[in-house]
Amino acid sequence: MDNEWSEGWTCPDCACEGKVAEETPVVERLPSAEAALGSDPEGVLRAEAAARDCAEAMEPWGAGPVPEKVIWRVGGPLSQPMRAAMPHEAGSHIRKLLFHAWGYRGRSDYGPGLSESLRRPGMFLSRAFWHAQLDWLWRLAAGEGHVIPASYQYVGEHRPPERVVGLTLGDLPNPFAPAVDLWATGYVLDKIEPAGIRLIAPY
Repeated sequence: MDNEWSEGWTCPDCACEGKVAEETPVVERLPSAEAALGSDPEGVLRAEAAARDCAEAMEPWGAGPVPEKVIWRVGGPLSQPMRAAMPHEAGSHIRKLLFHAWGYRGRSDYGPGLSESLRRPGMFLSRAFWHAQLDWLWRLAAGEGHVIPASYQYVGEHRPPERVVGLTLGDLPNPFAPAVDLWATGYVLDKIEPAGIRLIAPY
């Protein structure tokens, strides 16, 4: 595993908060990834497997091949805190279809087991909540049989990748299910990019 990091990624679609949550701890000295993760090898393997499943499910949406590397960081904030983060920027079509083209925005049925307190969380829980909500809405849309159109309107015209046009979400792997599984391990899904899948071990 690589204990490295890159900065500067900005989501081109989702609304950014533009600040790090106030409760983010400031730790002067962090353990290495090897030291922090060495006590939980099974959890690390589950998190990495779920992250790769998530990346694979994003492929039809234009995310590209599953990255070979999983890059860990110990502690610190997300690379870009944001309110509606996607695992990969290619997933912006999913969010726009669910919230706008198919009219799920504002629905209160976020899914079983989601506490009201998770709607006012810190930085990591906020990201986890969004992935859980998107997982739930994906399942609703799949059950209702919405067909992915060749184009849709949301602040201009958008065209999903041709390979998903004409399919329903039930025909495609749900990238948010493994994302939720990853969060359940206690680790953080930061982003998926060609250089690798970036995960965080909270500290």
